[in-house]
Amino acid sequence: MGDGGKIVLVITDLEMGGSPRWLRDLAVGLKREWGWAVEVVSLKALPVRGKSNGPTIAEQLQGAGIGVRSLGIRGAWGFWRGRRVLRRMLEESGAEVVYSVLVHANVLTALAMGRGRRRSAWRPAFVQGIHTLQRRPRWHWRAIGWAVKFADAMIVPSGAVLERVRRYGRVREGVVIPNGIDVERFARAVPVERVPWPEGAKVVGYVGRFDVVKNLDVLIRTVERMGDGVHLALVGYGAEGERLQGLAGELGIGGRVHFVGATGEPERWYRRFDCVCSASEEEGFGLMLVEAMAAGAPVVAVETAVTGEIVRSGVDGVLVRPPVDSGRLSEALGRVLGGKWREGAAPFSPTFAAGGGKSTQAWVAERFSVGGMVARHREFLEKIREGR
Repeated sequence: MGDGGKIVLVITDLEMGGSPRWLRDLAVGLKREWGWAVEVVSLKALPVRGKSNGPTIAEQLQGAGIGVRSLGIRGAWGFWRGRRVLRRMLEESGAEVVYSVLVHANVLTALAMGRGRRRSAWRPAFVQGIHTLQRRPRWHWRAIGWAVKFADAMIVPSGAVLERVRRYGRVREGVVIPNGIDVERFARAVPVERVPWPEGAKVVGYVGRFDVVKNLDVLIRTVERMGDGVHLALVGYGAEGERLQGLAGELGIGGRVHFVGATGEPERWYRRFDCVCSASEEEGFGLMLVEAMAAGAPVVAVETAVTGEIVRSGVDGVLVRPPVDSGRLSEALGRVLGGKWREGAAPFSPTFAAGGGKSTQAWVAERFSVGGMVARHREFLEKIREGR
């Protein structure tokens, strides 16, 4: 255990999404770099290997010596019953800090902790996190506002998220810690060898969940209007997958939209993309953008309070003013793919920065490294733990 504390991280699921990948990096960093004893609890059943290429996130955590457990929750009744099972797990762990992440995990952990209803000698610090600005369903934000009143602190990846949480509930102590990545892993990745698109095609990439908030239907319509030479690679899976495949077929571009499945090595796919595009207007952080920039791919994204903190428009890629539509996105993607993404600028290069500023990869390494993220978490968590 070293000289660190003991923490249990609770998350809604461990699928191949941005938040589970973030949790993996935080858990491994706390254990290896700072000597913390770490356990992870997933509300939903652990994913099976068949859904992704390579080890699942649960397997990666276990390979790092981190215990992983699942409540296997299905449906509302399972959620309600799960609070007792989770309470027992947390008490048995003897954790000094309980850190829940995402809406359902925050609510269930608040119920399990039983603050104000049950007293016991075990009184760990309770921290919550939320990584989204998604407006719907609205009950999510009411639930977040209710759950946060039981927490000692809230950790979020951007100031915009903290502001939104404060509209719905009382935050005792809030801190912004941007999500981080292993920059070298993405910068030095070996590209995937086999790809489904033809040689010479211009490829727009997306890595993440197929969720309605991601506006992937807009991205598909954008590629449709850009002509035969532009292809779209969607790396991931989710509830929207079947509908999106149907849309690509209806538009007659099924051969240019490639659903390549989830992967445990997204860095290898980024290295194959000519650019990466996010059409979402409600990202709480934008991990895909940071990963793409570290891998050397220019990015196109909707301009929000969050993406403006990540992407230097005209240096790292192009930000498009909302509301997003296929016309604005196609114009921005055309500038990036054509190498004329800034008037008078040289073709895009990940080492280029206007006015002698930092290169894209140096910018990412300075602001979004996993080491810096873990160190800031460790410092804040120790402060909250000792305050308890």
